[in-house]
Amino acid sequence: MSRMNIRRTIRLTTPFVLASLVFCSTGPARVRNTDAEPQVIEIHGKRFTYEPAEITVHKGQTYNLHLSTDDVAHSLRIKALSFNAVMKPGQPDDVLFTPEQVGDFKADCGVFCGVGHTKMTMTVHVVE
Repeated sequence: MSRMNIRRTIRLTTPFVLASLVFCSTGPARVRNTDAEPQVIEIHGKRFTYEPAEITVHKGQTYNLHLSTDDVAHSLRIKALSFNAVMKPGQPDDVLFTPEQVGDFKADCGVFCGVGHTKMTMTVHVVE
């Protein structure tokens, strides 16, 4: 090839090469699943109940449990899922929770909060 033909070949192929590089470098970004912020579930503890009394979550999905109480210390304890988070009066707290088992689980208060302590329960439904 003469010098003129080589230059023409380079000029013609350069845009295609650049387009290929751009596509290859941005391609995976479109395929990659970026995790969104975890869904927030507000749970309020008070003598001797939780609001809400039941929640439904999905296995393997991470949730931000926004825990609060106004009266005395409580905790949200789900023994079967090895989860326990303390709730202090006037100090809301965000705790990440990722259930790994499907089923219906009893949550209770893990901090003695008075005579009705044993009745302070809620149900956590974990679905696929």
